[in-house]
Amino acid sequence: MKMTFSIPVWKYALLTLSVAISLVAVILISVGVITLGGAGSPTGAYLSSFLGALVFTLCTAGCFASLRESYVLSMVFVGLGVVVVIFETIFMISFAVMKDEFMEMTKERVNSTWKQELNKSGAMHSIQIQYECCGLKGPDDYKTADYIKLPKSCCRLEDCSNEDNVFTQGCDTRAIKFIDDESDNLILCLVGLVALEALSIISAYYLGKAVQSRGIKSEQIVINE
Repeated sequence: MKMTFSIPVWKYALLTLSVAISLVAVILISVGVITLGGAGSPTGAYLSSFLGALVFTLCTAGCFASLRESYVLSMVFVGLGVVVVIFETIFMISFAVMKDEFMEMTKERVNSTWKQELNKSGAMHSIQIQYECCGLKGPDDYKTADYIKLPKSCCRLEDCSNEDNVFTQGCDTRAIKFIDDESDNLILCLVGLVALEALSIISAYYLGKAVQSRGIKSEQIVINE
């Protein structure tokens, strides 16, 4: 079916979608870095950041194409958008396949850090703050003799004077649950991005066609005159 919407319709549709995509890209970068970095995969975190940067480039092209009402920029956006969607789809499928492996990496990282904690106090500090957990299995892991001496990282706002502030879950289960939940958020974010980008590609294509059609009509008017 042939679209007959005027240039302003496609122009503002593309501009709005580009802004929306850029906001989702911020979430993609933050969730991706937290999830993959937390799982001990710096490569995955870098890939997530690279993908986010690629999306920002796409959004910039979309904003320029809509504001300048440019046929060339619109077609550039369509081509770049297809490439980005392909990358995101590959990334999403790869991440879904490797999700269990990332969770296992997280478990190994926590266990390894706990062994370091037994030899050197403070090794678990960053993990306990990040996942809001305490010890490997729970606060009792810090029990020595007849009392429990908890590190500040085992408590909210590092205030252990109130028992309600103490994290009750062990880091082995809490960290895995955190990665599991954030993995689902990352996949949802990617699905949302692909959907928005598909709509923006359609908008850019028809904006380009509308601009091209306007140019042809202008040339015909000049010739007739």
